[in-house]
Amino acid sequence: MFRREDMDDLAWLERQLSEGGVPTETASGQSDDGSAWAVICDARDGEALIHVAQIDGSWVVATSPLESALRGQRLRPLLASALQRLKQSVS
Repeated sequence: MFRREDMDDLAWLERQLSEGGVPTETASGQSDDGSAWAVICDARDGEALIHVAQIDGSWVVATSPLESALRGQRLRPLLASALQRLKQSVS
């Protein structure tokens, strides 16, 4: 389940993308075991940009430009790293 801080982190990511000219749509929920997940998509074409999941108590963040998923205890630094890599892949 997402905590308030986690929701704030996802909202931060959406703002960053929006300010960069990418309107977003976000879907989120819980897996069968109650773990949180979210996917942030480009609202223009529905392309999934960033996937977020809580797995075994850690956050996992993945984007298509990443060679592997990022994993850690705090969501914001992972989102910031994924955002940076996403920006580099389109420049």
